[in-house]
Amino acid sequence: MKFRMLKTVQGAENGHTVETFEEGKEYDLGPNLAALFQRDKVVEIEEREAEDKIPAPKALAEMKKVELAALAKEELSLDLDADKMKHADMVAAIEAAREAKKSAG
Repeated sequence: MKFRMLKTVQGAENGHTVETFEEGKEYDLGPNLAALFQRDKVVEIEEREAEDKIPAPKALAEMKKVELAALAKEELSLDLDADKMKHADMVAAIEAAREAKKSAG
């Protein structure tokens, strides 16, 4: 699974050879190192896969409301009113719809 580093840290994928994992870069991590980095909150799961055009939660939080509304409409067939909704509520609605879509199919 792909992960994006939130901070530059060192770790040993194979348990022996220490490597530097750089902030902002994506890495395919094994389950043990991924769990360690998640526990330490230095990675986020890169949720964008070929069929999933919805950015990871952190990226959604940085988008403008009109961008969120367009993304929701295009990718999830979800009508969000950028003029009436709070930014955080729009992000939450997109996340909920994404989870529902994953569960359904």
